[in-house]
Amino acid sequence: MIEIGDKRSFGFETSNCGDCPSEQFLTVDIFIAGKLLTTSDNSAYVPHFAGVVDATQRHLRNDLAWLQYRDDLSALNLSEAHHYISRTEGRESFMNWGPTTDGFSCHLIVFRGSLWITAYIYSENPDHETNAPIVDGCKVLPFDLIVTLERQAQAMRTWTDG
Repeated sequence: MIEIGDKRSFGFETSNCGDCPSEQFLTVDIFIAGKLLTTSDNSAYVPHFAGVVDATQRHLRNDLAWLQYRDDLSALNLSEAHHYISRTEGRESFMNWGPTTDGFSCHLIVFRGSLWITAYIYSENPDHETNAPIVDGCKVLPFDLIVTLERQAQAMRTWTDG
C-alpha cells in the first residue's frame, strides 16, 4: 500500500486490486478531511485514471483562474457554497475522473480567503431534499494539492510498470 498526501486533509491510499480483471487496475481510496470518498467503487484502471489525475494537476498548474476569490460565496457556509456551485456553474466538478469517482462530487472553492476542497457523497445524502445535505471539506494549499495529484499519477504508473 502507498499513501500519497494526507488522509486528514487530501490524500490517496493505493494498493493491489485483488478482484480486478487485470494488473492494469489498482485499488484507489480518496480521502477529504479524513473521510473516505470512494465508498461505492475504488478500483481504478491505471492508464485512464493516472492520465486524468495528471491532466488535472497540469491544468491546475498552468491555469490559475481557479484561485480567484468569489464575492458571491461570502454570505454562504461551506455546504451552501458547494451546492450553489453545483447548481449554478456550468463547469465540471473537481475529481470527475470516471467510475471510481462517480459516487461523490467535489469542488475547489476559494472560500473566505482560503482554498477548500468540498465533497458531497451521494450515498450519505439519500434524503437531502428534506434534511440538510452533508458536505465535508478541508483547506488545502495550492502547491500541496498539485504535488499530491502529480505524485499519485506517478505512483500508479510506477506500480503497474514495475
